[in-house]
Amino acid sequence: MATQCLLPGGRASTARAVSSGSTPATTAANELAVGFYADSGFGDTLTGDPGYTGRVNAAPAGDIELFVEDGVVGKGATPAPSVTTGAATIWEMATVVFKS
Repeated sequence: MATQCLLPGGRASTARAVSSGSTPATTAANELAVGFYADSGFGDTLTGDPGYTGRVNAAPAGDIELFVEDGVVGKGATPAPSVTTGAATIWEMATVVFKS
């Protein structure tokens, strides 16, 4: 069961890390935070957050780029996984936290 979900996006003016932002604090230990990133294919090299485990990296590409990462978080954590993307990239990112 998902406990929290955020889905902002934007346009990266320079190559930088982007995130959906912090979720509300988790309510139990060992909850799973999953970050989902997508853009419409700008030929970027995507790099995941070092605090999470990268699972899918479909980049660089000219049509769509995807990145998925996850990590187990403790009680009271406010997960905010990030992905480093390229300049002038229009992106979307979601964070979902699943209860243990």
